[in-house]
Amino acid sequence: MKFGDVLRDLLDERNLSQKQLADDLSISASAVGNYVRNNREPDFETLKKIAEYFRVSTDFLLDCQSH
Repeated sequence: MKFGDVLRDLLDERNLSQKQLADDLSISASAVGNYVRNNREPDFETLKKIAEYFRVSTDFLLDCQSH
């Protein structure tokens, strides 16, 4: 799965809007929209913020888990 797909799933699971995530992390709603649509990926600092917010690892967000 791509980053945006993982992020979309996390938002859906927690009934959060893209705008709410953007507001909570002090990033633009358009940036979150671009992440969810797989148009862009966040920089490392933003990736860490997202991981902390959802209490998951950056590897989980990047789908780099060992199976």
